[in-house]
Parts: sequence; C-alpha cells; structure tokens
Amino acid sequence: MPIQPARLATAAGDATLAETGAPIPLDRLVPPASAGLPWEVEIGFGKGRYLLERCRNEPDRRFLGIEIAGQYLREWVHRSRKLGLQNFLVLHGDALALLATTLPTGFAEVVHVYFPDPWPKRRHAKHRFFADAMPDHLARALEPGGANTASMHGGTRIRSRSSFPALRRR
Repeated sequence: MPIQPARLATAAGDATLAETGAPIPLDRLVPPASAGLPWEVEIGFGKGRYLLERCRNEPDRRFLGIEIAGQYLREWVHRSRKLGLQNFLVLHGDALALLATTLPTGFAEVVHVYFPDPWPKRRHAKHRFFADAMPDHLARALEPGGANTASMHGGTRIRSRSSFPALRRR
C-alpha cells in the first residue's frame, strides 16, 4: 500500500499537506476572526466526542485534532461542519510524523492524549505512543508554560510534564 499524503480539514474545506506546506500555516487555515486565539490539541481523538464538545462549548479557542483512522476523521468533519463549527483544524496522519515535521514550534497551549497505550505486553512496545521521541515532540509543540494531559488505558491516571524530562524543560 503506498504512503498517503497527510490530509487536513477545516470548516472551509479539505487539503493535503502538499497544498498547504510545512509548517502548517495554522493562522491562515482557521477563520481570520480566530487568529491569535489559543490552540488546544487532541491526539488520537477517535470518534471525537471530547473534541466536538470542546469546539462547541469554547468558541473562543481553536482546536487541532490528529487522528490516524480516516473513517473517524471523516465522520467527525461531517458532524462539525453540519453544526457550523468554525474553530477547528483536523489532521489525518501519524501524530509523531506530524508533530516532528509539519506543525509549528510552540503553538499549543494544551495537548490532550487520552488512552494512548492500550498495548501492555512487551511485544507490543512498538505501538506505544509515549515511546521514543514523542515526549520531545510534544514539548516542541507546547508554548512555554503549556500543559499536557494523558489518561492511560486501564484507569484514569494523569501524567503531567514531570513524568517526562523533555516536558519538564518547557
């Protein structure tokens, strides 16, 4: 299967990363009235209930969602456009690659990651989200003083920046 280009969607329409360039021009892709508003990021939003509610209830914030499952992303975009939401940008692709190569440095006030590691066995370590360089990429996306939260599989344990040295430096 060939590698698919990263896709993005806003209230105004869809595009590919090749069309927008990198780093992604976040302020250009959301309505001009929203420029300068803080960004919140949710990585792996799945069916998107949390992200949709946040967009609806916080019109004075901007939201960026990253999801690898194309069907979930398409359904979320359809629902959000039907509701007339304007304060979102969603990306279809691998979060590690997108954070490392296409999103600007220090743009996010908050990054949310819920249930990222459902693979407790050692042989599944390659699937774990908080492995390798991911904490460094999360730290890079956060603005100075920004926050990150993660709710881990098997319970509601919140990890703060103190769990990862890269995040403590921010």
